[in-house]
Formats: sequence, C-alpha cells, structure tokens
Amino acid sequence: MRSVGPKVLVEDYVVDTLAACIRRTCGLPSRRQMGKYPSPVTARVVGDSSSRSRAIVLRSGAEKADVSIMWVSCRDGLLCSCFSGTQNALFLSVSSRSTTCKHTAALVQALRVANVSLSTFRARMRLRADSAAFAVFEGYGTSVLWAVLYHAVYSVVMFTTANVATCIAPGCRRFRGRCGHVRVARDSQGPEGFRNLESGSAPVAAKARKEARHIPAAPRAKVLDNEEEDEGLEGRDGDTVRGPRDMEQSKVAKRTPRNMMPCTTELAQGAVWTRTADWRGLLAQRAAGRPENKAADVKQLRDLFQMSQSLGAVRDLGLPLVWVGRWVCDATACQHKVEYDGNADSLFSMRRRNKNREWLLFSRGVVDKIISFIISGRTTYTAATRHVSSDVLSFSLRRQDVVKLGTMAIRTIRIPPGTGRCPRCGPSPAFVVIDAQALGCSDADSANPFRLADDCPVLDIPASNLCIIKKSALRVSILKVLRSSTPLTPTQVELLREWHGLISTIARPTPEAAAAIVFFRFFPLSVEAPAGLAAPPAAAAAPPPAQPAAEDLGPRRKRARLGSTVEDALRLDAAGNTVLGGSGPPAKKALETWRDRTGICAPAFKEYARSDDGVWICVRPFLQAMLAETVTGMFLHKDTVPVTLLANTLRLMSKDAWKKLTKAIDDVGFLTSFLGRFAGDMDDDIYFRKAVGELLLQVMVVEQYVNTTFDEQAELKSKAVPVWKNKAYCERWKETPTPGDYKRWRAEQNHLEELDEDDPLISFEFFASLPRVRPGIVDSVAAKRRVGYRGKERHVADAQGDGDACNKAFSIQAGLSQGVFNVVCPHVVTLGFRCLFRAESVGEALSIVLERFSSLPTAIFYDVACKIDKNAMRRVRTIMRAHGVRCILDRPHSITHSCSPVYMPDESLGTTAGVATQAAEVSHSVSVVNRTSLAYMAPTTYMLHRMVQVAYMNLRKIYRLQADKSAGENDHIPLAPFFHARIAHQCERSAVCSCQAVDSSAEELVALAGHQHGQDADDGAVPDAADAPPGSPQGDPVDDQDCVDDDRDGEPPQGSGNDGRAGAADQPAVVQVAADRVVAHPAHVQLQAEFDELAGDGADASQVSLASAPITRAEARLVGEITDQRDGAEVVRLVNKARITLRVADMELLEGAAWLNDEVMNSFSALINHRSMLQQGAAAAATGGGLPLGVRVCMLSTYFYSRLSARMGCYDYDGVREWGKKRSLNLERVDVVLVPVNLHRTHWILVTVDIKRCTFHYYDSLGADDTSGVLVNVQRWLGDEVRSRLGDQAAATWAVDSWKTMDVDGLPVQLDGGSCGVFVLAAADCLSLGVPVHFSQEQVGALRQRIALTLFFDSLFSLRFSAGLDVPVEQPTLGDDDA
Repeated sequence: MRSVGPKVLVEDYVVDTLAACIRRTCGLPSRRQMGKYPSPVTARVVGDSSSRSRAIVLRSGAEKADVSIMWVSCRDGLLCSCFSGTQNALFLSVSSRSTTCKHTAALVQALRVANVSLSTFRARMRLRADSAAFAVFEGYGTSVLWAVLYHAVYSVVMFTTANVATCIAPGCRRFRGRCGHVRVARDSQGPEGFRNLESGSAPVAAKARKEARHIPAAPRAKVLDNEEEDEGLEGRDGDTVRGPRDMEQSKVAKRTPRNMMPCTTELAQGAVWTRTADWRGLLAQRAAGRPENKAADVKQLRDLFQMSQSLGAVRDLGLPLVWVGRWVCDATACQHKVEYDGNADSLFSMRRRNKNREWLLFSRGVVDKIISFIISGRTTYTAATRHVSSDVLSFSLRRQDVVKLGTMAIRTIRIPPGTGRCPRCGPSPAFVVIDAQALGCSDADSANPFRLADDCPVLDIPASNLCIIKKSALRVSILKVLRSSTPLTPTQVELLREWHGLISTIARPTPEAAAAIVFFRFFPLSVEAPAGLAAPPAAAAAPPPAQPAAEDLGPRRKRARLGSTVEDALRLDAAGNTVLGGSGPPAKKALETWRDRTGICAPAFKEYARSDDGVWICVRPFLQAMLAETVTGMFLHKDTVPVTLLANTLRLMSKDAWKKLTKAIDDVGFLTSFLGRFAGDMDDDIYFRKAVGELLLQVMVVEQYVNTTFDEQAELKSKAVPVWKNKAYCERWKETPTPGDYKRWRAEQNHLEELDEDDPLISFEFFASLPRVRPGIVDSVAAKRRVGYRGKERHVADAQGDGDACNKAFSIQAGLSQGVFNVVCPHVVTLGFRCLFRAESVGEALSIVLERFSSLPTAIFYDVACKIDKNAMRRVRTIMRAHGVRCILDRPHSITHSCSPVYMPDESLGTTAGVATQAAEVSHSVSVVNRTSLAYMAPTTYMLHRMVQVAYMNLRKIYRLQADKSAGENDHIPLAPFFHARIAHQCERSAVCSCQAVDSSAEELVALAGHQHGQDADDGAVPDAADAPPGSPQGDPVDDQDCVDDDRDGEPPQGSGNDGRAGAADQPAVVQVAADRVVAHPAHVQLQAEFDELAGDGADASQVSLASAPITRAEARLVGEITDQRDGAEVVRLVNKARITLRVADMELLEGAAWLNDEVMNSFSALINHRSMLQQGAAAAATGGGLPLGVRVCMLSTYFYSRLSARMGCYDYDGVREWGKKRSLNLERVDVVLVPVNLHRTHWILVTVDIKRCTFHYYDSLGADDTSGVLVNVQRWLGDEVRSRLGDQAAATWAVDSWKTMDVDGLPVQLDGGSCGVFVLAAADCLSLGVPVHFSQEQVGALRQRIALTLFFDSLFSLRFSAGLDVPVEQPTLGDDDA
C-alpha cells in the first residue's frame, strides 16, 4: 500500500528531500517537483574545502532532536550522528558496519528513489582515513549549527546563548559539552567566536542576525506566609458534632462512593441548586429593601421564579427540598443503619450537626471548591476557609470543621483504576522511574503499615570478588589518580609499584597484569621517587618558626587569617581583573583536577595531548569501570557467548579479526568509545590488544562466578537459616506471576492477620491499577544494622559491600515521616506510591518493583542505581537476570554522581535513548507544593489526600497523551467529559442518575480536541450534541444502593438496527462534530471504503475464529500504521456498529500488554452479535425459512453487569430491565448469552449462560474462582428476566435456580498482567462460533493484531479481506557487514 494524498508529517518529506540532495551530490539533476507548499525538511552537503570530506546534514528544525548528519565511513559503512541514535559511530567505523537509525534507513530508501547505486554514492561520499578535523557553520533562524569532523566521526554541535555546547553524536552523549567535536568547533570560533555576528550564539549576535529571541522571564517565586496555619488543626474541636444518640460512624452503612469528577446530571442538579439559592436570596433582598414598588417587584420576581420552577430550572421552595434523617433498612437481608448523604440530590451531607442541632448539607460545587483549593491549588485548609467564607455568604464553618468536611468528602471519592494506568505503557512498562520525595506527615509513629513480605537478606558474596582488581586499597588509589590531583600516600605509591611489577611480555598476563598494562599506558609511573615516599606537594609551605611566649596583654582584636602563598594574595580590582594584592575580593582559585597531577602516575600527555578531550573522555570512564568498580551487570542484556568470543579473538587472533564481532558490545557506551578510539593503537601494539581482551574475558568470568556463588549461598542459607527465603522466593516468583498466584500464596500463609493489605489505609501504599503479583521482600539483617548507626556514620548502614563507593546516605529519623516512594512511567504518569515512615532504603524500592510488576521493567531509573543493583544482585539475582533488568541513574542525578559508568544513562543508549528519565522530577515539581498542607495531617488523612492528589495529577497527564493538541496547555479545559468517557467505567451514582442515558460522544470529542464550551480557536463554533441539559430527577433520599430499586435504564446507547448500525437520525450532532475533527490517514479511509463496498455486496460469512487466522506481513504493517506517529484523539473508525467512535488512543491499547477499555470491548461485542445475526439469517434462508442453524449468540455490553451490580453485594434488576429489549434478546431464540464483567475495574472475566444446556460457566483467564458472587447475580438476573419477559409459568418451567455451574478443563491461562480483555474477546469469539477455545498466551500478540484489524474494518468478516492485502516492496537495508 502506498499512501495517497498530501503529506501530513515531517517524516513524509525526508525521503524526497534526501533523494534530491543525493542526485545533486552525484552530479545528477534533481527531479524534485516544485510544490505549492515549501518542505519543512532540508538536506545540505557540507565538507572541507581542502579535502574530499563530505557529509549530508538533514534538519527539520533548530533543536537537537531535529538535526542529523550522515556520511560514508572509510570502510564503506553508512553512518549517522543524531540525538535519537544509540550506536557509537566511532566504534562502527572500525568495521564496515552501518548505523541502524531511522535516518540511515531513510537514506537507503532515498538512494532507491533517486536511482543512484550504493557503490556510486559511496565513491562520491567516502571519508578518507587521514581526513583532518574541520568545522563549518550554518545559520538556522536565530540558531547556528556547526557541522564538525573529529577523528573520522561527523557530528553537529550547537551553542546556547550562554555559550554551553551540545554535541549530538551518541558516542559523545555523556560528555556532550566537552567532547572532541566541541573542542574543534570552539577552535574554529576563535576567542571572540561567541560574539561573532555571523556564527556566534550570544544574544547580541542573534539579535544582529534576526530579531532577538524572546526569552520568557523566570517564574516568580511562590512564597507561602501561612505555612504553619494548619498545624494541629485536624485535632481541634469544632462547631460540628455527632449527637449523643447518633450511631458511631463506623457502624453506619458505608458511604456511597462518589464520582471523582462530576457527571452531567450532577452538574445540572448543581446548577439548579445554585439558581434556587440565588433566586431565594434575590427575593429576600428585595422584600427587605426600599418600599417603593416593593409589592410589584416582588410579584414580578415570584412570577419569574414560578416560570423557572415549571421549567425545572429551580426548586420549589413551597415543598421540602430534601428529607434528612436516619433509619434502618427494612429489607430482611439488609437491616443496615442508613443516614441521608445527599448523593441522589447532588448534595453532600457532612453527617454532623452544628450547635443548633441542624444537619449540614453542601452542594457539590462548594465541596469541589474546597477540594480544588487543597489539591489543585496546593494550599492549606486555612486559606480555603478564608476564600469560601468570602465567596459563599451562607458558609460559616470554622477551619477545623472545613478540615473535617474536606476529609469526609475526599474519603467518599472513588478513584478509578484508570487514573493510575498509563495508556501507552500498560501494566508492564519497559521503564519505570523510582524516586523518594520529601512529602511527609505528622504522627509518623502512630502508623504501622501492614505489608506482606518474605525475608531475603543480602547473601555473602564478597564485593572484592566482583572486581577485576581484588585489593580494595589499590582500587582507591586508581580512583584517586582518575579523579583528582591529590598526592598519593606512601602506601598507595607502594601498591601501584607492586602492581606495575606484574607486567610481563612473556606469558599470558593475569587479569590484574592486563589491567596494569592498560592503566600505565595512560598514567605511567614516570618520576622515580624514593621507595616508600610520594612526590611532595607542589606548593608545600615551610612551617612557621616557633614564637616565644608573649606577655598577656588582655583581649586582642581578631584578624582575618591570611594565606601565606602568592595565590592567596590574588585579588580582583574594580574592573574584574586579577591583581596581586589590593583591597578587592579574593580571586577565585584555579581548581586542580586529574590533569594537574605530577610525578607518580601523571597523565601521559606526551602521547595524548592534554587538550584532546576526545581521547580522555574515552580513557577515564573505561578505566574506572574496569579497574576501580564492580564489573557485574556490564553485559546484562548480552549473551555471554558473543562477548566471550570477542574477548578471545582480541587475545588470540589477528588484529582485524575482532572487528567482525563488534556487535556484541554495542550497548556498552564507554567500551565502544574506548575500542573505537584506540582500534589503531591495538592494531599496532599486540600486548595492548591482548590486555584489553583479557579484561573483557575476566568480566565474563566474574559474571559466572557471581551466578554460581549466589546459587550456592542461597542453598546454604535455606538450610542453615530457614527463615531466609532467597532460594524459595527466586524459584517461585522467577517467571511472570499473576494476581491469582499471589492470592494463592497468601492463602497458604497461616500466620497472617485478618488485615487487608490492599486497603491503602492499612498498607499505606496506593497503586490504582497494579495489583500485587508477588510478596515483598525485607532484609532483617540490614534492618538491625541500620539501628546501630547515627550521625556521620549513617551512610555506612546503606553501604552495599566494601566495593560501594557511592556516598549517598539516607536519614535515620526525623520529626515528620520520611516521605513517599513514587513510581512513575516515562510519560509522567504516577503508577503508585508508598509512604515511608521509618527511612528510605534501596531494599524497599526493590520490593515495590517485585510486588507490582509481573514482567519486570527493562530498566529501573533510580537516583542510587548502583546501590539498588548491588542489593538486588545479592538478594534476588535469579529473578533480575531472568527478566534482564538494568538499574540506571536518571539523568538529573547522573550529573552529580561519580559512580561506575555502568550505571550512567548515556553509556547505555541502547536502553535509555528516548526515555524521559526525569519523569519523577517532573512529577515532584507538581506535587511538591502540597508539602505544606500535607505536613500537618495525620497518616490516614495524609493518605487520603495524597491519593486524590495523584489521581487529579494523572488525569491531566493522561488527557494530554490522548488529546490532539498534546503539546499545548490544558489547565483551562474541563476534564469531566473526558473523565467519564475514557477513565471511569461507570457513574458512581448509576442507581439514581440518568447521565449514562445521554450520549457523551460529542462532549468527549470536544474535550479531546482541546475545546471549551464547544468553541475552538482554529475551527470556530462546533455544534453541540445536546442543546438542553438532561432533566433533573428528584432524588430518592435513600442512599444505600443495596436496597434501592430504580426503573431508570443506565445502558449507554447501542445500535438497534437490523445490521447493528446507528441510524442516520440517531446522532446527527455527534456525527457532525466528529466529521469536523477527523484527521484520518487517506490510504486507510480508502481501504475502509473498499471493504465497506465489498461487504455491501455480500461478505464472506465463513466461520473463522481469531485464533485460527494467522497474521500476514501486510496486515502487521497495516496495524502498525493505524497508531504510528498519530495523536491519540485522531479517529480510526467513525461511529461503528456499537455506535462508538474509535480513536488512536483506543487502538494503542491493542499493543504490548495494555488493558482493554470499554470502547474496545463493546465494539468487538457488537461485531460478534452482528456476525451471529447475519449467519443465522443466511442459515435460515438456506433451509427455506426453517429453524436457523449454528449457535445463536447474544453478547451483552460491559456496562450491563456494572449496572446490575454497582458494587459487591448489590443487585438491581430494575436498572437493567429494558436492556434485553434493546439488545433484541429473545430468550426463546438464543442458545448462548455472553456476559463480560469488569471485576473490581481491574480485570475482565467472562460469564457464559448456555441456555440450551441449562448451565453457567465462569471463565477467569487467571484461573481464579468466583469469589465476588458474579455467577449468583447472573443466575438471579436470568430468573428475573424469564419471569419479566415470559411470565411466571415459563419461569417455573425454566427453573433457573436449579441450573448448574459447569467447569471446563484446559481453558487458556493468562501469563501476563494485562491481556485479560484479549482472552475474554478471543474466548467469546470461539464460543460464539461453537468451536473449542483453542489459543494460548503465545498467540496473544497475534490476537491483539487480529482484533485491531476487525475493529479497523468494523467487521469480523474482514479476516479474509485483510489477508489478501498487497505487501509493499521491502525497502533495502544494510547488514552489519554489508560493504
């Protein structure tokens, strides 16, 4: 398939632009067509006028991510330097390999489009091996881009207005501000290059080239002057009390949960209450006002009030507005004590009385205003009280009562799991960022979190055995040489001399001897000092002579202590120049670095220039990682065989043999930089090459040693200390467990208390959509050790062995709690948090990851990654290795850490490229302002507020991911329509609310498109789907849904036509709004039209299940195009058979292991019903109008059971009484009824009602039994449905109560954490066809793609159509060794 129509993405222009540039480069005329619109992409050839060094600079903007530079290496590889790349071009240039980034792929495709052979292009662009370094610049708006060649690698260097440089080459990423490319660019600039009018980046230079760039002013610092106003407020006595005859609130029926965001009916009812209050105040004000024309004015106001009352716009003040009281439910099976809570009337009852014994009721608007002040406004209850009191005249609560009001309201909010679920990462994100935040609460000692865990202490694996250099003191000496110019002690000098003595050229070097060969090549012993003495300091001052004792003359004037060296006498004059002496401020002393070392182990500047940063940024990280740190985890993602083969080839084979095996170490940045930079040196020096090979081989030996030792120690401890569970834990939880596995483990524990660790107020942790899949782990030995350390020694408690050089320390105790552990995905969605009441520890961070993620993340970004890695590898190494987990520093913290390069994010670009490792810091910057209000709350109150705060914060982040204007600000956009359409499974007031009977597709579309009040800045007015708000039903004062029967039908509208499609008159406004906002792929629209035309002529109705239909290459490509580089709000299928508009955000849920939402589930359910109807019609026609053949199926909506049983233990048949009629459910002409159920809003299960066999079947893909009473409710519903639709006599004949539950063995079992919806849909597909349920976890990926295709074409008959798609011609690609 070739895309037709205009180009809409920048990527669409890249190939054409490159093709034109390639033809000009090869001396051919450009065949690029002149279009109406200019291309946003430019390609330009740059080069050195004195040589044949040339490269192509491709750019689409002035940012670092918008620029790339491509060239041909001297060995004919196609190389690219770009910010999105992950491969070191310097390393690849050693061999004939090419980079595999998107720009190189576009270049290969452009060669084909330009009709230029690869050999011709290479001949024109090949870089000579002896090409000299150069730099040329080009202006781009107010920015200047420098194309630089340094040591056979091209890159682009940019300078900020503060003269800070950035190099985009992946091999320079960690030191991108001071690499060799930057040095060449600065040399080309010259001393005044920063201010040069043509190439400088100074503001004055940019202004001279173009108008000055507008730099926004720094945000004004926010100062709170009421930080301590809430201290102790929660515990103060207020004016509201519970009466002496009132029951304890804990004994009263649980509060009815409320919506986190108001639904349409709540908003409408709130508007009615507000208007009623306003009119009542207006009447009272006029009645007490001036006497002139009072009677006429009051009469006119009353007439207007009565007219508004007849329209339902205000309440009737002549009748009681609500009945407030307390009663006992008269249902025999209930007998709960119930109090009026106002939920049915969109009011909130505080359930407390004032001093006049009056019950206090508040409108949703007032309560939301208070909560908004605390959560969104990030202020205190004191400030909220002041504002509401001045804004609402009838509000007279004191601030201690406002605290109670806000806390009670927050407690009732039901937080949907969708608020803690990243729509792109799913339940098993590839990357997570963990960081502790100082959001503490008071009374930390009163909290005792209940969290289940196994005792898995750190096993005895000596840290020295994890290093190549075994002596700890020698490693310290090496670090001193690499990091500073501090003189070595005599002992350290002796250690270095002893180490140097191991060097031999006769036999195979030992690992330590090989390390000495490499180290002393760059830091030779050089100066021979006397044995046992170090070189003296350069500026050592003689001690002052002893002064005789002087007579005591009384108090003397103190003088400032002055240094005795010339350097101490340097001062700054008025002009800022450095002078000797004077009264000016002291001049800043030059900082001595490792470059300033003299004598023993001084850098080899004779061989490698002091100013050549390109050399030393390759040397020092390599030496630190290999010689001074532990080497475990260096090749975590790599098979040991290729790395071992590379190491042995370096040791034993010829000089060029190893260059064919370089792919084995692509992801290890410091290693590729070192080998790429010194490949020529290793070719010339065989001993150097063998030493490097010996070091690599020793790394693999250490990895094998740790694996063996861990298994031995775990086995030993399991016998010697039975409470140590390292071995048992790793064996049981090594794979990808499910929540069902955890529940089975919990049932096996006999010592557990009757506490629910899933209750956030018991465990003091909250993960909205991540149920536990493993028990946690604790370290009893470390817990005892931590108690013994205080003050300056506290960092010793957190040391992970004697090889731990990280100086990060965690506090032992504080006045407040220690804060929270936040777990954030790269899209800045906070997946959950855990409160810390004792002290932060890496063990607790590790436990969170193990507990919540079935498939562990590929990378854990943590500010002390070195510690958590060493901790994990000696506690649960088997699990970490099985899942290939890497622990890496996040970029903000990597700037100040001096740990091993193994943990640096820019040294592992194959893992970290494109990942927002600063996500936790971004999340912290939002929630840190709540620190003041949270600090004075008790732990339970703190937990409630923190949960809601995270939910509101995530809601805007998720909206941004699914909106078509994700880059813009969205603080002005009301999120209630988006919340109810995309996040909440159903309205919490479903039993008393009519909002679900109103289609919100138009409102949702407006919200996703960034509109407000139906208006868009670009497109003008947008038609509103519903001009008038829904009616305002009079609420039933009963608030306990267990005992409420309501005759409203809360089902979202479903198609009821013959073919299941929505009629043209059903939703004209919705269709019009959607049509205005559709941004569709032209080729996709054409493809859907072709299928619709084919389906209109009569589709193939053969019975083909999803599981039996393989995926072709063309289908896989089409599935990828549906979501690739498209905004989440873009429409994929407009108003399908389920009357649902599917968007890119919905289709993205069919990737990876993401959960499926109601839109996907119900869209597929409608296709099953549509297929069953067509097949039965065709079968009936084939039999001459006789009985239909096959299985007659009806699959209900996902909202059906949620309305039937709004919460556990609740049953409301009247709420779904009319659903069967809308679904055309004829119980006498259907064989199977399929009921999908969203269990606890986190897990999909399927209930099958086999009417022909009089049985029920409960299918849970996790293999769990029905513990929530789902089968009981479905069976009860069927009995009531038969009685309601067919009569009492038929109900007696059917005898539904006697039907049995059938157990079927061998059903597919889910092995991941998010594919339950896929299992339900695939099982429903098989059951609807009457074929065995015959699929497995291995087929889930293909099933997701197949479901995506059926939803794209809106038909299950598309399986054969999509299988016949034409496969596009595969674009040529370069192999690793293609020449």
